[in-house]
Amino acid sequence: MKNLSTLTLFFLFFTFKSAFSQVFWKGEVGFNYSNIRVKDELGKAIDSEFVAGIHLGVGIRLPLWKQISLESGIIYSERGFKENGKSKIGWGENFRAQVSYLFLPVDLVYSIPVHSSSIQIGVGPYLGMGLSGRWKTSDTVLLGNGIVVDRGNVSFKKNKGTSEDGENIYAKPFDYGLTFKLGYALHNKYAFSLATQRGLANLEPERGGNKRENNIKNQSFTLIFGYIF
Repeated sequence: MKNLSTLTLFFLFFTFKSAFSQVFWKGEVGFNYSNIRVKDELGKAIDSEFVAGIHLGVGIRLPLWKQISLESGIIYSERGFKENGKSKIGWGENFRAQVSYLFLPVDLVYSIPVHSSSIQIGVGPYLGMGLSGRWKTSDTVLLGNGIVVDRGNVSFKKNKGTSEDGENIYAKPFDYGLTFKLGYALHNKYAFSLATQRGLANLEPERGGNKRENNIKNQSFTLIFGYIF
């Protein structure tokens, strides 16, 4: 029994060592354009404009089988939206919100060899956590507590009834959805890709513990440059 246990431990050790010896690391930087998809209580869509932000990340790629690999990592991404004219989502006139998220994507990637390079097609789920942000308008806004402001902090909370002075409750803290991407890895070292994320979670905060019929979901389009090592 002791010999069997020892052999099992050796087998597991060399299996994991072999697997992780094939792990590739990846650093990436990029630019994204994001907004939110909004529907009111009647199901009518409310338009919002895209805003630009940065995309920074580090991750791993683990080959699974032939041309299929698993990619994951930690992504810092700036998101948000803006409205032209009187705001139907935020406050005042020409409302703009810029927020930051941390994302954990898990993608299955299929690579098509092209000489010493490859075309890469990926899809998979992601989890996101809102961090913080700022909002501003082109005019002043009178809040319910008598404070007049034209800018302030953005926060992520489950309930809209717990905001502080000048604070805009942007959305619930946690997001999830799907990532789709298409890219090209030059010499399998320099990666260029286009990715889109479609949020599936309804981020509309509750009011007084009651769920609202509004529907708010994230979406983004990202241009990414990466280095694989």
